[in-house]
Amino acid sequence: MLETLNNTGTQHYAARIEKNMTLPHSQRILFLEDNDEMRYYVPHLLMAASYEVTVAENLVDGLRLAKTQNYDLYLFDYHLPDGTGIEMCKLIRTFDTSTPILIYSSVTDEDEIRAAFSAGAQSYINKSEALQNLEQTVARLIVSREEVVAPGSKSDEAQAGFDDLVKRYNADFRFLLVRASSGKYDCLLTSFLVLNDLYGAIMKLHEISKLELRVIPYPLTLRGSDELLAELGFTRTDIENINGFLRSTRETQGREFEALLEEGLPVLCGDRPINVSTI
Repeated sequence: MLETLNNTGTQHYAARIEKNMTLPHSQRILFLEDNDEMRYYVPHLLMAASYEVTVAENLVDGLRLAKTQNYDLYLFDYHLPDGTGIEMCKLIRTFDTSTPILIYSSVTDEDEIRAAFSAGAQSYINKSEALQNLEQTVARLIVSREEVVAPGSKSDEAQAGFDDLVKRYNADFRFLLVRASSGKYDCLLTSFLVLNDLYGAIMKLHEISKLELRVIPYPLTLRGSDELLAELGFTRTDIENINGFLRSTRETQGREFEALLEEGLPVLCGDRPINVSTI
């Protein structure tokens, strides 16, 4: 269901621009929220700052809008009637790797917050914080997206190299998914563990440097990702084979796939165990 500000049939909140303000255009925000009060207060706060806000209250409507419209920022609640903000992040990143995502939620669990960043979010704000912090964060994320580094500078070269690294990671991830979808599981777990090391390196570089995630790395998780896999073009049979890989991992290793990624345990590949920390 889409919210409208008036009865003109428009599917977004028009930005309120004061007479003394001259902006070339209003930045557009897609706001996904199922709470009635928040769907009222947050858009009006952002309208006062001259943003144009489109509001949807569920994942399906939000995904349709994200695919058919252009936005400068995505603003998502965590809990949605038909999914979560994390699932929305994963789906968005299959076709839009550059638009910033801000999670605005009452969830305080550290694991869930880390999962949001891993899924492609750039920032997280708890709803207990002042609304002023929300507006400031929105402005910062939009400005950071629009900033252009001087061509030919060292920082531009470093960013380009970082972008290429993430692109190679994403290509390798898709290649491993193709192997899993075809039922070829030999040494596949070890390959995922090695790729997990690369994912960790990418996130560490992003954390300690000024390198931006202009290309978003795919989240290295397969559990509960059927919608993401479908968005990547995998058929129902392909997804069944990928889920078969997860079952095979659990049966042969005695641990879930995600637990092995986190622990980095040695895995038998061929006739010898391989510990990814030594590769």
